Amino acid sequence: MDRRDEFQGLTWLIPWVDVMELIEIGDVFVMNKLWSNTAYYIWATSCLRVHIRRLSAQQIRLSFLEYFKEHNHTYVPSSSVIPEDDSSVTFVNAGMNQFKPLFLGAKYTEGKLAALRNVVNWQKCIRIGGKHNDFDDVGRDLTHHTFFEMLGNYSFGGYSKMEACLYAWNFLTDVLKIPADRLYITYFGGDESMKLKEDRECRDIWIKLGVPEDRVLGFCSNHNFWEMAQTGPCGPCSEIHYDLIGNRKAQKLVNSSNPTVVEIWNLVFMQFSRLRNGFRTISEYCPRITLCL
Repeated sequence: MDRRDEFQGLTWLIPWVDVMELIEIGDVFVMNKLWSNTAYYIWATSCLRVHIRRLSAQQIRLSFLEYFKEHNHTYVPSSSVIPEDDSSVTFVNAGMNQFKPLFLGAKYTEGKLAALRNVVNWQKCIRIGGKHNDFDDVGRDLTHHTFFEMLGNYSFGGYSKMEACLYAWNFLTDVLKIPADRLYITYFGGDESMKLKEDRECRDIWIKLGVPEDRVLGFCSNHNFWEMAQTGPCGPCSEIHYDLIGNRKAQKLVNSSNPTVVEIWNLVFMQFSRLRNGFRTISEYCPRITLCL
């Protein structure tokens, strides 16, 4: 029997269902998903009625660009995936690559990097080697690809860490209408081996923005310190993770490679330049915020 026939005419109030097939009728979905080896399933433990907007990649891309243009960001087109004057990476692996000189404090009076302050773009990226190598993860989960588009907003001394967090939070919850109770925040919890302290400022900002304390989680450098390559711009980062299931406490699943809680946004606070024998503090604070598409 076609499972759709069983549900025609219902208003999608589903009481105490165990496991059933994913069914789509019009624009109504049940979003509580549980990953199995072969398919998506719905796990409904109470009555629910869910309506969602379905957005294409193009709609998300345009929404992102327009949002940051409205907040005084200059649009800069994607660069080639072949790095320009940069031998530290084989291919462009992040949206910030073409702005690397600005992150390191360079000043320009002419050329494409001149007078840039706050920037928004989408960047074609390839990750098949070097420090950010996603090749071995392709096919093993639902999130890694060797080629993808990175949506990014960047500021070269134009705004603070608070503003960077606020922009990300408002875009996800106000523009895309993602429920705030599905989101978890991570921040850099410090790392003794790197002689770097906890980013307490970041933690306090998220709590001030209304995120519950038990959803703001500190992690070490393996998860929350971003580096472009073995040398170059780097800094503590704060990630936003989305819980596909909802209605539960999923703190222990964050950064655990669990497919039901996935990272959707990364805010990198470029404060250092990695040298071969340590770090150099960058004079001008530069946040870099990215959403992968």
